[in-house]
Amino acid sequence: MIMRKGWRPVLVLILLLIIWQVLVPLFEVPEWLLPTPYQIGVEAINSWPNYSGHLFATIRLSILGFLIGSSIGLGVAIILHLVPKLRETFYPLLILSQNIPIIVLAPLLVIWFGFGLLPKLIIIILVCFFPITIAALDGFRQTSGELLHYMKMAGADRRQIFWKLEWPHAMPSIFSGLKIAATYSVMGAVISEWLGAQEGIGVYMTLASSSFRTTQVFVAILLIMCLSMLFLQQLCYSKSGSSAGKRAGEGIQMAELAIEQLTKSFDGTEVLKALSLNIADDEFVAVLGPSGSGKSTLFHLIGGLYEPDTGTILLGGENIKGQKGSVSYMPQSPSLLPWRTVLDNVLLGAEIAGHKDQQAAIQMMEKAGLAGYEQSYPHQLSGGMKQRAAFIRSLLSPQPLILLDEPFSALDEFTRSEMQKWLLDIWQHNKRSILFVTHNIEEALFLADRILVLSEKPARVVAEFKVGFARPRAEDITLTEEFLQYKKDIYKVLKKGTGE
Repeated sequence: MIMRKGWRPVLVLILLLIIWQVLVPLFEVPEWLLPTPYQIGVEAINSWPNYSGHLFATIRLSILGFLIGSSIGLGVAIILHLVPKLRETFYPLLILSQNIPIIVLAPLLVIWFGFGLLPKLIIIILVCFFPITIAALDGFRQTSGELLHYMKMAGADRRQIFWKLEWPHAMPSIFSGLKIAATYSVMGAVISEWLGAQEGIGVYMTLASSSFRTTQVFVAILLIMCLSMLFLQQLCYSKSGSSAGKRAGEGIQMAELAIEQLTKSFDGTEVLKALSLNIADDEFVAVLGPSGSGKSTLFHLIGGLYEPDTGTILLGGENIKGQKGSVSYMPQSPSLLPWRTVLDNVLLGAEIAGHKDQQAAIQMMEKAGLAGYEQSYPHQLSGGMKQRAAFIRSLLSPQPLILLDEPFSALDEFTRSEMQKWLLDIWQHNKRSILFVTHNIEEALFLADRILVLSEKPARVVAEFKVGFARPRAEDITLTEEFLQYKKDIYKVLKKGTGE
């Protein structure tokens, strides 16, 4: 795979070698000044008994230093990531330390630690440590905020968030750092051997240059390049290799949600003001409101990401204010973890809660039309299939209330309509309490038992509509006079609430 992708650089390298081979004899450049590629190749073959011991010494030193340096770098990155105050303190110092040339430190290390193995290892560790640490920290920091919100609202603790989300999310960055460190480790080993080692490519190069054996110097350079490419290729290779019939959520506690006089402000700006609402067990309630009216803030308060300034949030009679893991949550995008299979993704919420049931998940996927995709990955699914997987994940989670935050907003009209019908069908057979945020009046009417209309910021409930259509609902209700009248009435309230 690597060679198939890298044929252009190889072609350019061959072309440069041909030009080199032609120009050196043409301009009669002496061998001691610049040998031809052919002379270097002949020397590399003939001198194998002379430098093979040096080569293996450098390989051993490079691998040992790389392993130690990479381990320390990863360990430091994890600690700095998990302890923000340490990161704020030491990250700038880490960056500043790279302004100190390793070649300057080398003589000092000999003075401090002598001519043994330790100073050589320290040099390699130092050159490998930085790229690993910085790459890992960047990978951790770039974790998707939406995925992080989902994990927190699902009740994941710090350990689960790190190992199930942040660590796998950072793996591409970590591998990038490892590739850089692998190539640096060979050069670090060669520099360390210049300090006074008895064997190694650095020693071989020093002996050759001091006796003006330029061809052997180029052989040493060739060996360094080959070792670096070998280490890089090995890392790239490693990276590429890198209940029946029962209702989902059976045994879940009652799911009445009661919110009273909820108020929340950010930096002195009120987002919610004295907001009250309630949801009965197994009821489907939609929330409509202007953009920026605080609908997402309401979800974050119910999910425990924020705490309200005043007011109460009761679920099944229990106060869940500031309590994560009490609700199941489906964000606007599917937020499937790309490194997990579809089956592992739909099990994630249940896995976090400790209620993993693989057979129930497989059966639910069959009902959702995802049979045969259990071992596929999210990038192999269509947009609608991803949304189905995300909703199944919500249903399989043991929490009694599901929060759906505009889950179909990114879909085209046809797919959106199909997903709405599919959602009702699945919900009809797996009843759960649902609070559904949307900007689409028709969607709210087609799906919900009740519709709550919010005002502009600071948001409060300004109207409530009980939707009288019988269930299961047929698609043609959207063409009835009653449906159109509902739509007109809701639109009037929304328009009035926005001041238009």
